[in-house]
Amino acid sequence: YSTNSGIYRWQDAAQWHGAIEYSDAFSPEAHFPVRHLAQDSTVADGENNITLTLTPDRIMPAGTTITLSNLVGSLTTSGSYLLAGRDSHLFANKWTFSAETARFEMVASASIPAGIAFVVGFVLRNGPGISDPIRAVVSSSGGEITFFPAAVSGRILGVATLPDAAVTHFTVVESSSIRNDMHNTLRFSLRANRALPKGVVLEIRGLTGSATRGTGLTFAITSAPEHSAVVPQTGIWTQTSGTLSITLNATLPPFAYLAFSATLANPDVKQTPKAATLRVLDASSNSLFPDIASAVSLLSGAVPPSLVVARITSQHSVRGARDILTVAIQPSVPILAGATFKIAGVKAAETDGTVIALQGRHGERFYTGGVYSAETKSQLAILQTLNFQVGPNCTTDCTGGSCPPNGAASGLNGREHGRDCRFPFTFDGVEYSFCTAVGSPDGRAWCGTASTVPGTAAAGPSGSWGYCACHDAIPAGEITTFSFALTAPLALSPGSQPTIAFAGRVVIPAVPMTDASGERALVLAASSDLGALFLHNGSALSAGTRAAPWPELAEGSIEAWVKVGAGTGQNLIALSPGMSLSSTATPNEVEVSIGGGGTLFLTG
Repeated sequence: YSTNSGIYRWQDAAQWHGAIEYSDAFSPEAHFPVRHLAQDSTVADGENNITLTLTPDRIMPAGTTITLSNLVGSLTTSGSYLLAGRDSHLFANKWTFSAETARFEMVASASIPAGIAFVVGFVLRNGPGISDPIRAVVSSSGGEITFFPAAVSGRILGVATLPDAAVTHFTVVESSSIRNDMHNTLRFSLRANRALPKGVVLEIRGLTGSATRGTGLTFAITSAPEHSAVVPQTGIWTQTSGTLSITLNATLPPFAYLAFSATLANPDVKQTPKAATLRVLDASSNSLFPDIASAVSLLSGAVPPSLVVARITSQHSVRGARDILTVAIQPSVPILAGATFKIAGVKAAETDGTVIALQGRHGERFYTGGVYSAETKSQLAILQTLNFQVGPNCTTDCTGGSCPPNGAASGLNGREHGRDCRFPFTFDGVEYSFCTAVGSPDGRAWCGTASTVPGTAAAGPSGSWGYCACHDAIPAGEITTFSFALTAPLALSPGSQPTIAFAGRVVIPAVPMTDASGERALVLAASSDLGALFLHNGSALSAGTRAAPWPELAEGSIEAWVKVGAGTGQNLIALSPGMSLSSTATPNEVEVSIGGGGTLFLTG
């Protein structure tokens, strides 16, 4: 507007001068001439398809947030949902709902033209009981123009009809479909449109094929803290019918969700997936609702167990020398305590029945050692294996993560926190291979952190102990590593290419082991140019003194000893019991003391 006045009063507008710029951003009249909601359901707890029609009188730029408020009474939970309808693409096909504030929001992903109606659709769940419909309020924010709150025509979320009594939601999902997996956690979720009184029995049928044995077996049940008053800690399992029964400890309100879990063993063989069915029974075994089946099938055992990692490495190839072999394994399913595994095809100098000690990062996940087996068959083939048994993977744990006093690692009666349990351990003259409650101050299972735990069964442990916190012995989610020593063959050998297999609750057939580069592993090779020197008590030592030394050792042996001096850490000289090894004042000379007073000097 062009004016010619310095007077800024409306009645003197004819005298204004200068220029005035008009902008919609400051107009108080921005609104939706058309703003309407429609619904298609008035049934309690029903899914209500709602249609929203809006016509803005101004352009709405991208980024504008449109809000519907006062959507009270809906059972819809907070979250992000799919937006439907002809123009949902203008809002990236998405909307969000806040149950706390009863607000719907959608954000424009493109500019919305003025004067043209856009239509979108979304779903809200009606309330649980008879109620009057509500009138929503629409507004917008975030753009250059603000659409102030205004009531929307068309009332929604009114409930005029109660549905038939039913379980409206029932799902079961599993944590594993791997065959022989004894640790498949089934997570159950259900919701009914009527209250489930205390004493009601939830009977879950159709879990057939599970390898969990038993009839009328008391079964552990786990629930979230908010459901602990309703869900018991145990249920009843019957394998023949694949039925799990749970009796509620308290009343579950209508439309409330209930979640709990139980662990079953997967089938031993692949089978057709099963669909679980829920039946709700009263104290007289009468059904309160129609049976409902889970939409998700389970217990197929479709995936065979395997080893994701099966690696073995050695440190040298010296004939007759002790070698450190390091094993790294990662199964596709957790391996539980009690399982055995076999490393076969390992040709070493150990005799049959030799106990092999375990060491390394995860050696505590097994019992104290393995047993080497050298079995001759038909005088032709030699089956050479290492057999290990998986032990419990437990640590000591104090409530809150520390032990009194003042958060110290060791507290009352020598109780410890955060240390690995040692199995087996001896307490009051008895050896324990698992956690025990014997002598426990409060009945909780505990373990020893040393080979011998002081105390008595009557008075309890007095040191080197702690309450058990146990985990999968060999977890599926990490690589378990350990090492052990074997002696390379005395004679020339091309080496061994081991395989590894598991037997127990989970069966994994033998698979070839690989080296660090992923190729087929070759260990305990005994080459021709290096050899270890073995000295045995009782060996006849004839000629040779320091003044008139024996002939020089073979070059290979000298090289092997130099390697020891260079710090390889290999025990290339093996001593029988009663012998000792020490250095002398002479450079590059060692002294071997032999039981009975004999002495041998090695030079070079």
